[in-house]
Amino acid sequence: MRSPSKKAVFGVGIAFAILLGIHAASAAVPNIVNYQGRLEDASGNLHGGSAGTNFDFKFSIWDNATVSSGSRLWPASAPASTTHKVTNGVFDARLGDTSQGFAAFNIDFNTSSLYYLQIEVYNTSTAAFETLAPRQPIAASGFAINADTLDG
Repeated sequence: MRSPSKKAVFGVGIAFAILLGIHAASAAVPNIVNYQGRLEDASGNLHGGSAGTNFDFKFSIWDNATVSSGSRLWPASAPASTTHKVTNGVFDARLGDTSQGFAAFNIDFNTSSLYYLQIEVYNTSTAAFETLAPRQPIAASGFAINADTLDG
C-alpha cells in the first residue's frame, strides 16, 4: 500500500448529495452520503496510478472547520479504518454504509448547522494516520435543497 507524502494535498471534488433528513411520502431516503475525493502528493502528483492502489482512510464529521478543534459528531466513537481504491487520484466512499465498515449515521442533516468532514489517510512511511487539512464543509446539492422546500 502506497502512502501520501507528509504534506499530502487533498484536492476535493465533493460530490455530496445530502438527501438525508428529507421526508419522502413514498419511500425513506437511505442514510448514506456518497463522497468522492482526490488524493495528491505535495507536488500535485496523483496517487494510485491507472491500475489503482488501496489506501486506508478514516472519516469523521465535526462541528468545526479547524483540525484539532470542535466536537466529533460522527461516529460516536473513534472512526474505523476503511480501505478504498484510489485510481488516478480519485476515490469514493459511501459514508454511513455499514456494509463498507462505516458506523450508521446518527446526524440530522435537516438543520441549519454547518458540518465538516475530517479525512485521515494512513501513511506507510510514518506508520500512522495523517489528518488532511482543512476539514471539508458538507454542502447539500441543489436537488436536495429543492426537495426540502417540498417536504411541507
